[in-house]
Amino acid sequence: LKLQFLYLIAMGAGGCGGFGNGDHHENPAEIIKKVPLFQQCKDDTEFINEIVRCLKPRMCLPNSFVVRKGEVGTEMFLISRGELNVVSDDDKVMFTLKDGGFFGDIALLHDMKRVASIVARTYCDMFVLTKEDFKKVMKKFPNQSKGIKEIAKERFQNIVDAERQREQQQTGDEDARGGVVETEAEEEETGDAAELAKPGGAGLANGGGEGEPNGAPQNCAPNGAEPNGTVPQGAAGSNDANQSGSCRRVLQSSEGIRWVRC
Repeated sequence: LKLQFLYLIAMGAGGCGGFGNGDHHENPAEIIKKVPLFQQCKDDTEFINEIVRCLKPRMCLPNSFVVRKGEVGTEMFLISRGELNVVSDDDKVMFTLKDGGFFGDIALLHDMKRVASIVARTYCDMFVLTKEDFKKVMKKFPNQSKGIKEIAKERFQNIVDAERQREQQQTGDEDARGGVVETEAEEEETGDAAELAKPGGAGLANGGGEGEPNGAPQNCAPNGAEPNGTVPQGAAGSNDANQSGSCRRVLQSSEGIRWVRC
């Protein structure tokens, strides 16, 4: 799903276009005709030539970032020659854009952040169309502008839906992992409680409690005696949890009977 998402939007902006062999320069006019936004206008020579006149050349060195994830896109890029890698958050190459490719077309009409970074793999010759220049073309060609905006709206919605689906899947995966951790914690807690419930179990052996010096619990009188030195009535040999209505708990150990005040 992540690969499909990145392939769909290619930097939150457009498709990956065509792929060339890297041995020649692609004609920018031919690249523009491949852009989905301009499909309805690809036979309109005057419109295509006007966009070509607005293009600005740009060269990128190998391993240089063309755009970074999180940046707000304001330009569309046409690849005349060279190769660029679309990389994930952990710097893995998702796919490679080549001669005749493009990205960033949706950024011409919508303010949205790039969803991945693109790094030049080789020396790259590109042409850039800025949002400001594109708006000028749209004003000059109002009829073409209407169709372009409709296509941009549909493509933008597809990107939003894909992003929402990706976030929902990520949230579901995190919830599933959290449920496993919680279940393990509950099982561990249940196991500890069962151990403490056993006669002479951990924390109760010899009347002691965890963290108490010499195993002597607070408010305990050794050998079955009350704190004042007296032995409660019915204490000898008794293992009852309550004596004469008072709240006492009896701990049976190898040393005899101990009384613990609750």
